Amino acid sequence: MTDDDTPGPRPPDLVQTGVPCKLNRKIIKGWYWSGILGSIAFAGGGLLAEYFWLSEQDWWPLPMGVAAAAVGLFILALGLITPVLAWRHWTYTIREHDVLMEFGIVWKTSRSVPRLRIQHVDVKIDPIDRLLGLASVTLYTAGSSGEDAEIPGLLPEIAEAIREELLITSEMLDALPTDDTPPVDAAGTAPSDGDAPPGAPGAPHDG
Repeated sequence: MTDDDTPGPRPPDLVQTGVPCKLNRKIIKGWYWSGILGSIAFAGGGLLAEYFWLSEQDWWPLPMGVAAAAVGLFILALGLITPVLAWRHWTYTIREHDVLMEFGIVWKTSRSVPRLRIQHVDVKIDPIDRLLGLASVTLYTAGSSGEDAEIPGLLPEIAEAIREELLITSEMLDALPTDDTPPVDAAGTAPSDGDAPPGAPGAPHDG
């Protein structure tokens, strides 16, 4: 490997340990697009329901398409209002012993993921994130069947820096000796049976 291929040091301000951080503001546009696509999907589903079922019911008073349009406009309005509020209430904190995420507009949620339990950290980029130049970090912990938490709305370089920071703890745990591993002295060697203290199992006996 040449000097040009050697990765440089990570800028220290990409991961601010112990400091609450906001999501990148561009995530608001991503949530806008998600709201628009959701409103189109709901409006289309409502229109199909009206055409194939509600129009044949005698008790249904509205003309074709009115209910679907109303539902679509309502969801669209929510999709245009809630992204800014959601962004203002979304923070994450990479702390020494856990990752704290706080979010919610009406109901506030605080989720803590212990760093000692984190086994896998993925950086994901969906199509909307790719258009906006964003990424998300997904955390998987021991004993879980799926993802435990996700931090959206991150710049890709920050997402990678968070992944590296969280994997440091996992690598340190893997390096710790297990109960079956004999202790290692300062010279880097494990004691032999002849070094065991008198009376201990495996210690040499006189005679």
